[in-house]
Amino acid sequence: MKMIEEVRKSERTDELIEELASLWRRSVTASHRFLRSCDIDSIEPEARCGIREVETLYVARTDTGAAAGFAGVQDKSLEMLFVDAVLRGSGCGSALIDRANEDAEIEFVDVNEDNPRALEFYCKKGFRVESRSAQDSSGRPYPVLHMRRKLQHGVTCESLA
Repeated sequence: MKMIEEVRKSERTDELIEELASLWRRSVTASHRFLRSCDIDSIEPEARCGIREVETLYVARTDTGAAAGFAGVQDKSLEMLFVDAVLRGSGCGSALIDRANEDAEIEFVDVNEDNPRALEFYCKKGFRVESRSAQDSSGRPYPVLHMRRKLQHGVTCESLA
């Protein structure tokens, strides 16, 4: 990975949105096995809007300049973190969350309950499960775990095993 850049809203071109939405689709297809293709299609407009509108957007780039991953932060909450499917496990996600945390002191993240690799990742980054919702934020039947860093109480990831 060459660098992580913060991209201001005014700098988020249609080309960048397209590049990151394509990366998002590859990432979600590889990591969110519980979603059907039609679900991914219906969620994609929300993802595009989120990329365009999130308060702070970080983009990791490879040495060739291609997007490797991206993260979005809003009010101390990590709203999105996606790494290109071919780069999963490369440290890109860690680099993105570490950079975002340096700038924003991230306290919250939501993760799909049916995405155990992401849950494990966030646990390693110091987050703990605080609560659970039976549906995602759009009311779809995909349970979400609400996680928080620096918790004094709550369910630990070890107790989920």
